[in-house]
Amino acid sequence: MMPMRSLLIGLTSLASHESFATLEAASSLILVRL
Repeated sequence: MMPMRSLLIGLTSLASHESFATLEAASSLILVRL
């Protein structure tokens, strides 16, 4: 299994620097692929 928790933590860290809308869209795509 992939380190889902680590992935989410990494995405959350990026949220502080990047647009949250883009982050949400990316995370949604990742979750759908899983």
